[in-house]
Amino acid sequence: MVNDGKNKSFKTADDSHKHIKQHYEKTGAGKDYPPSSSTENAVVDRFHHGKKPSTPGFIEESLRLNLFWLRIMSEHALFIRLGLPCEEVALRLEAEQLQKEFARLLDEAQQIAENPTKNEVFRLNREAINLTTAIIDFKSRVLQLIICCDIVTGFNLPLLIDHIRREAIFFRASLVRLQEGLTVGSVEELIQSQLFWLRIMADHSKFILHLLDPSERRFIGIAREFSDLFDQLRLHARDFESMLVPQTFENSLLDDTDPVVLRPGVFGEGLPEPFSIGSLDRFTEEAIAATAELRDFKQTARELIERCRVLSIISPLLADHVFREAVRAVEDLTMLERLLPPPCEFKPDDQKKLHGDPCYTREQEFPAGEKPSPKGFLNPSAKGANPEPSGAHR
Repeated sequence: MVNDGKNKSFKTADDSHKHIKQHYEKTGAGKDYPPSSSTENAVVDRFHHGKKPSTPGFIEESLRLNLFWLRIMSEHALFIRLGLPCEEVALRLEAEQLQKEFARLLDEAQQIAENPTKNEVFRLNREAINLTTAIIDFKSRVLQLIICCDIVTGFNLPLLIDHIRREAIFFRASLVRLQEGLTVGSVEELIQSQLFWLRIMADHSKFILHLLDPSERRFIGIAREFSDLFDQLRLHARDFESMLVPQTFENSLLDDTDPVVLRPGVFGEGLPEPFSIGSLDRFTEEAIAATAELRDFKQTARELIERCRVLSIISPLLADHVFREAVRAVEDLTMLERLLPPPCEFKPDDQKKLHGDPCYTREQEFPAGEKPSPKGFLNPSAKGANPEPSGAHR
């Protein structure tokens, strides 16, 4: 988690939200982010604060992933254990053991981060991959038991277990890419991260909505608006995936469960390499702005929960957990946005196939001083806002 040292105010999209903001400011809630790990900040600072686009190295990115996600995985095990019925003793004990193992590995990662070497980090990644595989298996078994009605669910919603399994899969895939030296194009990686994080944020909004006391009508209304917003943003990102990375859609039509299936030779024929367009850049800014707005809402909610000023069954740790993930989402999307190539930049062979200018740059679309702010797309009442934003309807 990154602490930029600035106070963040709660941001809203309509007058009712502004009214709640004034109430929060009077109570002193929702002003400062919690202190982050100094070790994690030190690692992030090595590459994240430069103005020029840059890709972090193996050691830096490995530590950035481990220092964040190992803590998240440990907390997942705790949440599952607390949500299981008391009679599910074996599952509760397995969850407790996984929680301890991730906490142990997190301590080890923090020690390695003080003076890391490539060999130590490589070993850390390998152990993290193995442990994350174990918790993916555990989450899969728990989810299957729940959705097949073989155990009483307790407080573990099926979508919640699926949600935290997706996060574990994302963490493991990120580490495997580093370990194996696998590279993904900047456009494809950005869209993958958008699809992942926008769905995570939509899920969070739905969980908050269902864990609040029914009497908290204003909070429930805000959470529902965020849920709808992120559902729409994710659909927009899915459209960009098929437009700009069409090979992903074609590959999805193969049998992913068969490890020996080979991609047919004709697959990919006639399809372009992934490329960027100006509207993807604009959409990314909208997604980051929306995520930052949800982050601030979570920050305020966390402060109110800690002060016992909101009725819910959300624990302070869970509130802090989803807040940290929103901070990380903004960080990831911002970092990847910086790596985007110029709009409609094609290889020479691809360019010959096109007639005329394929598209305009963002500067051509919006003359100097007239480019709209991403907040304008999220707030139709803002000055200079587009009254009919694409992909950002509430």
